[in-house]
Amino acid sequence: MDKEPRASKRSHIAYIQETIELFKRFMSKIATLSQPAWLDSIHLTLGQIRTVMFLQKERTSTVGCVAEWLGIGEPTASQLVDRLVRAKLAQRTEDPADRRRMLLSLSPEGKNLVEERLQAHRERLRALFEKMTNKELAGLCTGLRAILDAMDAPANQTNNGGKICRD
Repeated sequence: MDKEPRASKRSHIAYIQETIELFKRFMSKIATLSQPAWLDSIHLTLGQIRTVMFLQKERTSTVGCVAEWLGIGEPTASQLVDRLVRAKLAQRTEDPADRRRMLLSLSPEGKNLVEERLQAHRERLRALFEKMTNKELAGLCTGLRAILDAMDAPANQTNNGGKICRD
């Protein structure tokens, strides 16, 4: 990119601005597309949904990590987790390495809920992508790969093995 003529850099800036605007619109539409998959048949707060998805990704965690990830205090996170445990969506187990520490994970019911909702979301996406031509899909794949490559660049790497929390 450094070898491009100056006029191209202005064009590059214009592309960046357009991409930002399109990406904002895209994220808004995706949120609308995804929302019914979570909210049509369950009654969870946004914090509870985020915690369930966090536990789905992390597999096991602690209240401290949930609090850190959500940006809330541990007492608030503990209450949030208590509600998920009472709803049978999460479970606490004793840490085999330290019996004083409790580990959190999704319960079988929580795992089923996530999988059902993710499947419903995948079906909505599939229906959307079926409206696109092969050429449009190929262009989308190219763009998504470029975004993922930029996100995976060394400057964006974490020092904790990809784990969200260092706990």
